[in-house]
Amino acid sequence: MTIQKPRVFIGSSSEGLDVARAIQHQLADAAEVVLWNEGVFSLSHGYLETLVDTVKQFDYGIFVLRSDDTLVSRGAETGTTRGNVLFELGLFYGHVGRSRTFAVFDASAKPDVISDLHGVTFAAYRSADQGNLLTAVGPACFTIRQELQNWGQRKAARKVLVLCANPIDENRLRMDCEVRRITRALESARRSGEIVLEQEWAVQAHDLDRLLLLHHPEILHLSCSGTETGGFLFESSDGTTKAVSYDLFHALLRPLAKKLECVLFSCCETDGLAERVSADVPFTIGATGIISDAGATVFTSGFYTAIGNSSDYRTAYDNGVAKFNIDHSDEEPPKMFSNIA
Repeated sequence: MTIQKPRVFIGSSSEGLDVARAIQHQLADAAEVVLWNEGVFSLSHGYLETLVDTVKQFDYGIFVLRSDDTLVSRGAETGTTRGNVLFELGLFYGHVGRSRTFAVFDASAKPDVISDLHGVTFAAYRSADQGNLLTAVGPACFTIRQELQNWGQRKAARKVLVLCANPIDENRLRMDCEVRRITRALESARRSGEIVLEQEWAVQAHDLDRLLLLHHPEILHLSCSGTETGGFLFESSDGTTKAVSYDLFHALLRPLAKKLECVLFSCCETDGLAERVSADVPFTIGATGIISDAGATVFTSGFYTAIGNSSDYRTAYDNGVAKFNIDHSDEEPPKMFSNIA
């Protein structure tokens, strides 16, 4: 079986093409490496349109940063990196993630812009110390090669949508702690571009359909209080309680059924609803009784830690339960339902 190599885009100025070609040569055995001038930009389409389409075709982006232009500010001249190269770097950073975006620069002629690019993975070389450019970029390419091996090909990003509601006339829930743990648990997957995390706070009942259709997530996480008669407590326009029945909420999920993979109800006594929703959604999770804020947060942390490390939903659920049972063995853990055998 042929193992498909990851696709790597290299961007540079015209002056930096020799460096880009040297990097392409060094990484040829580890990836399919395409330079910006190798038919990437179509003559029949605009630059921005083509670039946006280009990002979707690659797993990584490497950008050669040089001080090719001159910036005059307050009478002082300084070298600066070509604007389109920085723009391309930013676009890749936002789309494929910071772990898959690299900035290569000559440490003996370090561009000033480097100090402003926090979060980007840097790979330096020293052309002044090497007569052979191919040899000079070797250490930088070794660093990049290691990352290619660590992250591999980019998977299609899954979107996690967290809906939070805590009306002003209800007891305060510590959903901020829960969402903080979700964010931390998914950090590596977000950096690699495999997970997109969206948060909606103070959700109003009349906004539910718009938010669900706007984000169209693969994973839906709901954190709010429930009613004694079977419903969720969202907010009205003035911030007070507006109840939405379980049946109505279930109906709002049906238009998302083709894409929705998992729904996690981080709310008390939602196992019955989770079981009903599992008829439309492959995996659902709900609490079997009263669950404490701390217990919900611990389970959530374990579940999303596994999701962030590419585990399947059943494994993620098992990890959440195991973590839950360490400190909350006196409580009943959430229950998973699935329509997949």
